[in-house]
Amino acid sequence: MNINALLKDVTILEKQIDEELDVVDISDNSKNIKEGFLFIAHKGFKVDGHDYINEAIKLGANIIVCENKEYYDKIKGNKVLVEEGRKAKAIIARNYYLNPAKEMKIIGVTGTKGKTTSTFMIKSMLDQAGVKTGLIGTIYTVIGDKVIQKNERTTPDSIELQKILRIMANENVKYVVMEVSSQALKLDRVYGISFEVGLYTNIYKEHLNKNEHGSMMEYLNEKLKLFKNSKYAVINQDDFAREYIKKASKEYKTYGIANKADFNATDINIRSTGVDFITIIEKKVIRIATKIPGRYTVFNALGSIAVVNLLGVKENSIKEGIKNVVVPGRFEIIENDAEIPVVLDFATVPESLESLLKSARLYVTGRVVSIFGCEGEKNQDKREEMGQVSGKLADITIVTTFNPRNESVDDISKDILTGIRKVNGKGFLIKDRKEAIEFALSKAQKRDMILITGLGHNKFLEINGEKVLFNEKEIIQNYFKNNPPKNKF
Repeated sequence: MNINALLKDVTILEKQIDEELDVVDISDNSKNIKEGFLFIAHKGFKVDGHDYINEAIKLGANIIVCENKEYYDKIKGNKVLVEEGRKAKAIIARNYYLNPAKEMKIIGVTGTKGKTTSTFMIKSMLDQAGVKTGLIGTIYTVIGDKVIQKNERTTPDSIELQKILRIMANENVKYVVMEVSSQALKLDRVYGISFEVGLYTNIYKEHLNKNEHGSMMEYLNEKLKLFKNSKYAVINQDDFAREYIKKASKEYKTYGIANKADFNATDINIRSTGVDFITIIEKKVIRIATKIPGRYTVFNALGSIAVVNLLGVKENSIKEGIKNVVVPGRFEIIENDAEIPVVLDFATVPESLESLLKSARLYVTGRVVSIFGCEGEKNQDKREEMGQVSGKLADITIVTTFNPRNESVDDISKDILTGIRKVNGKGFLIKDRKEAIEFALSKAQKRDMILITGLGHNKFLEINGEKVLFNEKEIIQNYFKNNPPKNKF
């Protein structure tokens, strides 16, 4: 592609280029550079891409785009100095892949909780309506019913994202539903993409730390970027930040349970097998049912219904799509030979854990057993609160290992156990996560529910800088095949 076509709409401070230059491909990773590539250098959290400019040139890069004037002045050959490297990267990637988002309608979902479930619900309803839909999110990337790749990030980096969107456009996808994290907005991963609809779920303190967002207002301001660049917004009317989102939006619809909204839920029933409720769509009273349990499922369903209603999806497709949706690792009940409800969930913050345990309490007649740990090297201030939540709402809490990284599991667990003791809860530590799960299963009875939280759909633990394979679903199923429960707590 000609260099001028690649640089269209990029904010350029200085440049020295051959106007006839053709670029073979683009990358911000020097290890991927080959002859004829464009290399984009920008400062990251841990490394500075400018330090790899010479390596990129040696590997064959024929032009360098960077944001640091000192480095720019030292480059011999084709070079471009830009104001902001990440924004430039997003626009260059958009240009390289011929702006695929313009060929489809993009739905972005943002919020602390509910992004994954909401995207799955929206896709399921669009699928039911017969519309070819792509999904990009925490679990995987999907085109129609075909899984393209499993994802490590909620929202891919801008170059990878534009590549995925081009693949989807070439496959005649009409709608793309994607999770848009606050980090993605902060780091300009979706910069330059226009959204048809932006869905706002909620905001909690989960991402307030030195590596992500310094304050709640900073966190919220990143979220607002999505709605400033969306044709329509769908807003949680029960969330405290609703007025901020409304002010940032062009046109919007609202949803909620407590406050009057465009889409409300009444006559709500929450069971172990799912939830159902009544809402009004196009002046028609409709009962909605889904197999995903929990009160917050009602919010996710309402927001998702509001989105597809804006897209013209009809009543029957809405009902069937919601009814049939399954989300891996989100209140996922694992079938087992003993017929004991064992649930895997992604909950990693006090609010999520509280919502999960309260939902379980509504229909569990036996004991609720909570198995969880807190991640190392982040959110230390939330550990004791997690312990208090579980200590109050679970009959028994088993504290265990969860992505300790390079931090001591004993130190992490001490904070959690302090929280449990403060509310006079019953809890103890089993450091080995597999042993903790198997111990709980060995004591379980049919009326009990075992809630294992943190990993959700993920199959790896991060321990001492390494990813260790850990498949909770297999551990549960294999245990019950070999060891039917018999003892009591």
